[in-house]
Amino acid sequence: MNYKRFRDNKGNPIFLIGSNYWPAHAGLNMWSDWQPEKIKIELKKMVDLGFNVNRSFLFMPDFMSNAKRVEPLMQQRLVEYLDLCENVGIGVILSFFVGHMSGEDWDVPWRGNRNFYSDPILLEIQEIYVKSIVRACKDSKVLLGWILSNEIPNYEPRGTTTDVITWVRKITGWIREYDQNRPISIGDGCWSPEVSRRLKNFELRKLAGYQDFLGIHFYPRSGNPWHQSLTSAFRIRLAQQWGVSVIVEEFGQSASMSSEANQAHYYRSILYSSLINDAQGTLNWCFSDFDLPNTRPYSHHPHEMRFGLMKTDGSFRKAAEEMQQFGAVTKSLQSGNWQKLEPPKVGLIIPSGYYYQYPHDWDNDFNDWYPLYLNTFSMMKRSNLNPAIIYEPALELENEGKASHELKLDPAEYPVLFCPRLKRLTAPFWEQLKQYVSEGGILYTSFAHDSWIPDQEEFFQIETNLKFGIPHYGKSNELTVSYAQSDSGKGSLGFCLNLKKGNLEFADCPVLAHSGRKMLQDQNQHPILLEINRGLGKVYFSPYPLEMLALHDRSLENDQLMIEIYRLVAAKTMSDAPFTFDGCDLEVGTWLNRSDNLLKLVILNHAWDSRDGQLTIKPDSNLVTKKNHKKFSLSAKSVAVENILLAD
Repeated sequence: MNYKRFRDNKGNPIFLIGSNYWPAHAGLNMWSDWQPEKIKIELKKMVDLGFNVNRSFLFMPDFMSNAKRVEPLMQQRLVEYLDLCENVGIGVILSFFVGHMSGEDWDVPWRGNRNFYSDPILLEIQEIYVKSIVRACKDSKVLLGWILSNEIPNYEPRGTTTDVITWVRKITGWIREYDQNRPISIGDGCWSPEVSRRLKNFELRKLAGYQDFLGIHFYPRSGNPWHQSLTSAFRIRLAQQWGVSVIVEEFGQSASMSSEANQAHYYRSILYSSLINDAQGTLNWCFSDFDLPNTRPYSHHPHEMRFGLMKTDGSFRKAAEEMQQFGAVTKSLQSGNWQKLEPPKVGLIIPSGYYYQYPHDWDNDFNDWYPLYLNTFSMMKRSNLNPAIIYEPALELENEGKASHELKLDPAEYPVLFCPRLKRLTAPFWEQLKQYVSEGGILYTSFAHDSWIPDQEEFFQIETNLKFGIPHYGKSNELTVSYAQSDSGKGSLGFCLNLKKGNLEFADCPVLAHSGRKMLQDQNQHPILLEINRGLGKVYFSPYPLEMLALHDRSLENDQLMIEIYRLVAAKTMSDAPFTFDGCDLEVGTWLNRSDNLLKLVILNHAWDSRDGQLTIKPDSNLVTKKNHKKFSLSAKSVAVENILLAD
């Protein structure tokens, strides 16, 4: 598929930066309480902030209260709205089916209890609606793209995967009859089985081909500061693997839920992490506050009135300043001859059981699927690794057991693969992993109780005392971790491994004997990390469920051990790179401008306290500077944007 890109009126690709928009005076009653002069003032304020887009919503009860036609007055106001946007110079993405909005579902009288995706009568009405809107708007100079809905799974949770695919194909087809060029997305938030596992019927691997971009929505509230700060990066990377560009279509937080200063810190983390991880745009929720306490949905969801960048008195919150400064950075990258430089990739394996349900698989209801991989991804990022998502192909039984997608594991492309919690993999993929190692790849993995992986003792070169159905827990609640004596005489790492008992997920593997090299050990010299040579490659195996222990360690102390282990496993890959960046909890993006002989670094501190870091450029790389080392010091949640002059 030839995917459409967002472009300016000169045809150049652009990075989207802007807001989801309802006007301050009306909220979602924008179209019925139409006050264009007030709207125009707010649109100008967006432009003053450097925004190039807003995402606007067609409130379906207003636009199509009658099943036979779009309300002429509403359509007239929509055209006037696009003219207002053109007049002030800001682009628009329109969302058709709204539907769900701000904690309430808003229905139309003609729907009844019929399925929105599959009922023939409803589809006929939707065709009238979509085609009428597209015909009315297609000649607008500021219309940048189309989004089919706003979180339509909330509005219509029913429907099979086939129903949803057929519906998306029909709607996009109706748009393409009149508009062949503008990008289209669904507006489902990317809550698919492949990303957040929230939905079962919006399968991204099957829907990606009907979309020109994917829009992710998230509001993380897990209580873990690293999850909050790195959710954006994780979901971007999960979605990107299906071959379509990604924008952060909706993110934000209500000022009623934190201080304005910390709201700005949150914005900064999401904005710059999204850029570093190759999103194509960021849109916050939402532009303005509302003072509508007696108007639904704000009456029953009052925090929704305080998500805005702009307060009800017209002044801006600190988060607006963050958006403005971020926009200047993205504009500078768009205007120059900048090329993104990627450090070596390492792979994070997501088992097919994460997104596909096999019959009679008692692990499918595992509650920690999503947080486990988010936590692992976060720890890899905090280790200065560059994790890419590797989805194990699903063997789709409804498709005669054929693989959901092709996957080649090339050690040259992914020199290191991480597979935490080695519990469920398909037999073909396990054989593929073994081949990958024999050809020179490095595989890291950790133990999981009740595993289905065949021949593990032989593969890991261990003898165990595992018993069927009976978990093993060590006697201690805490292990002191040190390097093994054989490893250059290094001593204690200064870390402890905090253990848990009672939950099967915390059971360990009792190793009686091994023929691998012991890298890390406990105070009793029992292995915590083994290095095993296989063919041209290596395997690193921990007999402890390290990632599960880290996930459930509220003190977060196990995280530091994991960061050390991940760096140890990937050390050679990192040292072989033309440049490396070292600094715990710091995320960095690097761009090269050969025309101006510049290297640009965007460095983000994800931590809530200060961090130091260092860029090291290998002398024999093609990036030559007067100094091969540059140190950085960043305060809590801060960003540094640095230009480094390269030698001629």
